[in-house]
This record gives sequence, C-alpha cells and structure tokens, in this order.
Amino acid sequence: MKRADGKIAQLYRWAKNRRDDRGSAIVIVIIAMAMIGILATTMLWMAYMNYMIKVADVRNKNSFYTAEEVVEQIMSGLRRESAEAVGVAYRDVLANWDNLESEEARSNVFMTTYLDTLVEKLKHPSYGPSYYDRSILAGYVDGYVDDTSGFTSLNVDFDAWKWGNALTEPEGRAEMEIVNNNSIILKNIYVSCTDAEDRVSIVRTDICLDVPKLIFENAGSIDGLYQYSLIGNEGIEVQVPGVVRMEGSIYAGTDSAGHGGYQIGGSTAGTTVNMENALRVVSKGDIAVTGPSSALNVRDVMGQDNRVYARNINLYSAAASIDSKVYVANDLTLDGVGSKVALTKEYYGYGYSASNGLTGEPTINSAASSAIIINGRDSTVDMSSVTRLLLAGRSYIGQDVTSAQAAYNKTQIEAGLLPPRTPVMMGESIAVKGGQVAYLVPAECIGTLKGESEIGQNPINADKESTDIKDFKDEYGADFKEVDFDREVYRLGGKRLSDFGVTDMNHIRKVYAPYQGGSLLYYYLVMDQKRAAEYFVQYYDFHANREEIDTYFGRYLSGGFKLGDFSNPTNQYTILGNSLVSSALTDSGVTLLTTSVDQTTLFPPATPGEGGTGTPGEGTAPAAPVDPNAYTETGINAEEVINNRDEASVPGECETIKREYKGLNYNLTENAPPALADPDIDPVEAAKHYVFNSVIKEAEVEKYLDDNGWNHVSYMTSSDKWAYLAKNDVTLSSLSVPSAITGHTCKASDLRLLVCFGDVTVDCDFTGLIIAKGKITVTGANNIRLDGTNLGNVLEAKSQYWVDDGTPDGSGDLHTPIDMFVNGGGSMLNGAAAPSVDDAGNLVLDYSELVRYMNWIKK
Repeated sequence: MKRADGKIAQLYRWAKNRRDDRGSAIVIVIIAMAMIGILATTMLWMAYMNYMIKVADVRNKNSFYTAEEVVEQIMSGLRRESAEAVGVAYRDVLANWDNLESEEARSNVFMTTYLDTLVEKLKHPSYGPSYYDRSILAGYVDGYVDDTSGFTSLNVDFDAWKWGNALTEPEGRAEMEIVNNNSIILKNIYVSCTDAEDRVSIVRTDICLDVPKLIFENAGSIDGLYQYSLIGNEGIEVQVPGVVRMEGSIYAGTDSAGHGGYQIGGSTAGTTVNMENALRVVSKGDIAVTGPSSALNVRDVMGQDNRVYARNINLYSAAASIDSKVYVANDLTLDGVGSKVALTKEYYGYGYSASNGLTGEPTINSAASSAIIINGRDSTVDMSSVTRLLLAGRSYIGQDVTSAQAAYNKTQIEAGLLPPRTPVMMGESIAVKGGQVAYLVPAECIGTLKGESEIGQNPINADKESTDIKDFKDEYGADFKEVDFDREVYRLGGKRLSDFGVTDMNHIRKVYAPYQGGSLLYYYLVMDQKRAAEYFVQYYDFHANREEIDTYFGRYLSGGFKLGDFSNPTNQYTILGNSLVSSALTDSGVTLLTTSVDQTTLFPPATPGEGGTGTPGEGTAPAAPVDPNAYTETGINAEEVINNRDEASVPGECETIKREYKGLNYNLTENAPPALADPDIDPVEAAKHYVFNSVIKEAEVEKYLDDNGWNHVSYMTSSDKWAYLAKNDVTLSSLSVPSAITGHTCKASDLRLLVCFGDVTVDCDFTGLIIAKGKITVTGANNIRLDGTNLGNVLEAKSQYWVDDGTPDGSGDLHTPIDMFVNGGGSMLNGAAAPSVDDAGNLVLDYSELVRYMNWIKK
C-alpha cells in the first residue's frame, strides 16, 4: 500500500508541474500592449500627415481660385453679351426673312449682325474695332471701382491687368481678332491676385466667342410627310361617281397659270369625298365642289388641330361639311341651286383690304378681301357651331356679268386691249345676290336739270350716255348734272349722296352690261368701307328697301344663314362689314347685323330754325305715330353687335395667317415663312418655289434618271411592298413589276410610295403616299389610305439596279427612296428647322459652349 501511494503521489506532482503556466499571461499582455501602441502611433502619424497635406492643398486652392474667380466673372459677363447679340441677330433675320432667299443668306446676315454687335459693344473707344476695352471686361467683376482706384475687392494687380502681362514681360495688347468670320478672340487677358497672406495666383488666357451654328432652313422633312396621302403639285381632281373615302392630309397646288387646286365633281356628277384623319387639307388654289349631288366632308380628327387652307371655297349646286378650322384667303361662295355648307370649330376669312379704287388709293384687289357670297338660289349656310369667326373683308360688285365674259375680259386686259375693270366695294362681309341694288345711284339723282329729273333711270340704255346726256351737257352746261349729289333721296329717308361722302364723279363707277343686242349702263356708288357700311344700313332702315332686300334673301338663302350667338362669351366673332343673316325675331326671318354703324346718326338732319343746324345726324328718330298700327317708312332695322376685337388689330392677325399659308404652299410647313416673292406681286419669281422641289431633290433625281437613260426605277422590299419613281405620267392600275427579291409580281395594291415627275391617274384603290409634280386625278378609287409603317419600310428599300458587291450601279447617292427627299437623311427632329426657342421666344443655346477659354495658363 505504501508503494502504491508513493507512486500516485509522484504522478500527481508530475502532472501539477506540467500545468503551472501562470507566468505566460504576463508576457502575452505586455506584447499585445506594445503592438497596440505601435499601431496607434502609426495611425496618429498618418492622420497628422493627411491633415498637413489638406491644409497645404486648401492654401493652394485659395490662392488659385482667387484669380480664377475673377476670370469666371469676366466669362459670365461675356456670355451675357453673347446672348444679347444672338437676340439682336436673330430678330434681324426674322424681320428680313422674305428678302433673304436662302439659308445661306439668312446665316450670313445672322453671323454678320452677331459679330458686329459684339465688336460694337467691346471695342476700345480710341483704338477702334481691332482692340477691345479692358475696362468693359473689368466691369463684369464684383467690387470693381475704376481706373483711379487701381484695384478690385479681390486685390487684382490692376497695372498688370492693363498691361496684359507681368510688368516685367512685354506688353500683352488688348487685341480683338475676328477669325474666319465665325468667332471673335479677345487676347492677352492677364489676372494676378494677391491674398491676405501675400500668396499670388495668376491666370493668363484668351477668350473666344463663337458664332452659334443655327439652321434657318425651311426644307420639307420626311417626318412631316407620313401624315399625307396625296401631294399634287399642280392640283388634285376627284372624278368618281359615288363615295370616295380619303384618309390622311392632302396638298393641291396650281400650275403656272394658277389653275388647279382641289376640284371635286364637275364633269362627273354625284362625287362625294369623305376625308378622315386629315390634319391638313391645303389647296394653293380654290377648293371647288361642283354638283349636282357632289359633296366634300372633312371629318374631325380627335385631339388634333386639323385645318383646311384654300384660296377660295366654291360650291356650285353642291354641299360641304367641314369639321375643322378653316382658313380662306378670299371668299366662301355658294352658287348654282341648293348649295349647302355646314361649318364647325373656327372660320377665318383673313383677306383684308380697305381699297375702294378712288383716285390716289391703291388698286383694288378684290381677291384679297374675304367675304361670304351667296349667289345661288335655295342656298343654306350653317355656322351655328362656329366658336371663332373672322371676316376681315367686304364683298365687291364685279363688272363682268358672266364667267365667260370675265375670262374673255381677263385675256383682253392682260393683252393690253382693255383697261383694268375696277370692282365696286360693298359694305357687307356676308352678302346675298340682289343686295347690290342698294349701291345703285338712286334713279332720281340721274340726269337732273336745276333740281328736276330729266333722265330719272338707273340703269339706262347705254346709247343715252352718248345722246341724251351729252345733249343736256352741251345745252345747259353746269345746270345739268349727270349725277346730282345734293338731291334729297326719298328712299334714304331724305338724306343726300353727299352725306355719305359721294361728292363727285370719282365716287361713281359706270358698269356696262349686254342686254338684248345692246347694252345697259349702271351707275354704282363708290365709297370707303365705313361710308359703304353706313349707306347700306341707312338704305335697309327704309322699310320698303328692307322688304326688297329680304325678298332676295328668301330667294337665295331659303335654307337660312345661321350664326352662333354673338353674346355668348365662348364665341369670338369679328365681322368688319355688315351681314345679312337669319333671325327668328323678325317677321321676315332676316336681320342685318352691323358692328360699326351707330344708327342714331342716320336719321334726317333737323331743319335749321327747328333746333338744328342742318348737320347730318342731328335729327332724332321718327316720332311714333298716334295709331300704333300705323305704317312708318323708316326705323331701326339693323341689329348692332360688338366685335370680339377692334379693326386695328385685324391686319396683324391676317398677316400671320397669310405667312402660314405661304409657308404651306412652299414646303408644307406653317411654322416659318418661306423666302419667296408674293405670287400676286411676282408670279415669275414665285414659280421657282413650289412644294415638289421643296420636298424632292428635283434636279438631282432628274439628272439621275437622265444620266442612266431610265424612265422609271423600282424599289423592292422582302414583303413585296415597294416604291416607284417615274419620269413620265403614270396610271396606277397599269403598274406591274416583278420583284427581284421574292420573284412575285408587285402591283398597285402593294405600292406604298409613288414619286412622279408627270401627272398621276389614280384609277384603283391605293394605300400609301403619292407625290406628283403634275396633277393627281382620282377616277376609279373608292379608298385612299395611309400606311405609315410600310411607307417607312419602302423608304429604306434598295433600287432595282443596286448590287451589294461594290459595282457601280449608276444610282450615285440615290440608292433608296429616302435619298430622293430634301432632308430625307435627317429630319426636323435632327435640327433641320428654324432654331428652337423657349416660351418667351428666346433662343435655346448653351452659352458655356459659345464663350470659351483658349491658351489657358495658371500659376
């Protein structure tokens, strides 16, 4: 037992000795603390060094930015000057747009005006335009005082600034150089600043002010053509018995003689055209719908600003329903029998003319005076849904009795065989046939001798002018008056012609008309627009005259003339002349609207000695008769209404619309005016500018065809949709071309684009776009549709002569149809348009790019 116990004790002591590690913990703690101390010391040292670096960097930046801040303020000032110069130059271009006939001319004017404006602003007053004035640049810096103080608040070395260099270096002269006519360089700008701790910062640089690269081009864009289905440079004629559904916008131009426009019906009776999705219906000539039973219906385009533009709208025994804004340069005329027109939205007759042909006044251009004329029996006009109405002109009485006579006289006048035939201005903006009798000289004023009638007729047999009237003049001299201007006229309520400014024969127009183998002579009154309006109201206020006029109204407007409510604030009506319209408030169903005549001034003058002086307008309205049922001869028969705008503001609005219409007839865009002469003034010059050559690269494409001896070229796609370019006339149904891609025969039903240098006959249904230099005649199509998707595809189709092996194919740059289009390679979206402006009309430009540093050195 002792031995065992001893051995156990020995093992216990041995194990105890192995576990005795109490001293190692102290060593580990000491080592860990040493390592932590070393790490902390390292981190503190790094933080300290980083701090010292940042302090040095801040000091350096403070020193540098002191000089740079001065230069940046100079740059800001120059950018303001650049913006002002851009505005001056841009307005100069717009003001002279019509006289600048190309984009190059407009760009040159813009560039010259921009540079001249800057040079004038910055030039040195003593040294001229080759040197800039450093004091102007210094004036852009905050704290600048003047030369005498010699410093700014930023402690600029002013002597070095004026020297343009360090004072120990050669002088840097303040040179201003125009480089390549597209930029101005201000040289030797030297800024040296010393801060509060005597640290110096220096910036040496030149500054360049570039001319903005603006595009003033009006060229047609392929983007704008997707909405069109027919573009006929010399007109569009629809001769289809039955209904034609026409989708998309159209353009109908005119030929060199002014013939063309948009013609519906005529030789083919019963033609009805229903236009859908037509954002623009543009006719350079007239829109003429000729019956019997022909009609034009323009449907509304929901959510879009759809518009119709025309020189005239003429209906002859036909109908029109136009749910669109309508802009007419001259007249809306209803002729024949049973013509009807229904208009909604807005109507603008924007032809404004105040000429009456009197001596010393401009020649009358009745085609530039918008009115609504009712010449046909049983007509109907419904404008009750029109919310905005402008009639800026008056109707005129022509000297040609028939259209055949008018055509004959026109050729005789152009040949110099007849003098120009001057029409007679009436006082009405809405006129009904028969109303012109009001402007005949009263019969009792024709041929008077000492106040007594000797002739007393109007009209008279034309022979009497050379017999009876001549004999009276020869025998009685001044006692005989061919027209007596001072005779009181019973049917004018006792007033005289002289009361309306008709005081001599210059105010009389003689019109000769054939009659039973001879001719009749009519004497018409010539007055200015205000007097003519007053005269007609005076004439209409005599009840017998009114009954006569209302009878004509009932004969020619049996369906009525309905306007909206003038008093409705949502309706904005401006009618400058008088208007005969339907009224449920009068016995005859007719009323005369006047917007410019105070009827209280139209009664006979009071007799001298009876409270008056004999001055016209002094009298009072006729006293009411004792018997309320008794008949009175005169009264207030016209209804006075108030125009939405005064006449002084109308010419400006009319001119704006006129420029839009001119632009559409140039390149199908109304956003900017084209650079061409007014066709009414210079038709030769205007003939050089037309839609076809604004859309198609005419000369280039013609050369392409002529050089290769081709009359036509096809452009195919893998879907058999194709495009066709033709030099001569095309009849649609005759087109049949095998596809080199699919082997199928492509026919008119697959055609999506036709560009033709001649006339096009559409004798079958068509989907796509037709552009013709000549006239488009629709003879057999019942459906004309848009297809923007496939049109876009065929625009990229390759020519039938194109081969992808590098071999020349003769097509030059005309591999695809899109290459034929002016601006086809780009679009208005890519900048080929007038410069963009903000809501205030200011150009949107990045002036930080236009005004930039050159040769920058910092110290």
